[in-house]
Amino acid sequence: MVILPQTDAKEAFKIADRIRRIVENHLFSYENITCKITVSVGIASTKEEADIGIEQFIKIVDEALYLVYLKD
Repeated sequence: MVILPQTDAKEAFKIADRIRRIVENHLFSYENITCKITVSVGIASTKEEADIGIEQFIKIVDEALYLVYLKD
């Protein structure tokens, strides 16, 4: 999880995509095992004036992730 306070959804998408591409293009090695991996990225945001704490926000995002995961 990466939390980007004061970052709008458009900029968060750019950052997430940059992370995704870096991971995708990196060759990982551990104990004579070499592989490439990929990551899936989701973005959640709230309006600046929303009265919600970080713990509550994370709980809502986590629950939404499971809802999407279970539908697929």
